[in-house]
Amino acid sequence: MRLSALLITWHLKKKYSVNASDWLSAEPHLKYPLTYDGTGKLEDGILYMSDDPDFSIPSHKLSKTFLIIK
Repeated sequence: MRLSALLITWHLKKKYSVNASDWLSAEPHLKYPLTYDGTGKLEDGILYMSDDPDFSIPSHKLSKTFLIIK
């Protein structure tokens, strides 16, 4: 089962304060969630989560990637 960024954000907004891009894809293209440790390139179609307070968004294109930063 794949999820869309729009659906995930909608559910998160029910319980949490959320800052999100104005444009979120409704296309169900996201696979399983992974914890992002700040190393390596982010791949398309993956949901990444990070609780690193020093997290910085990578410079490469993220059009098919979804990040949740705590």
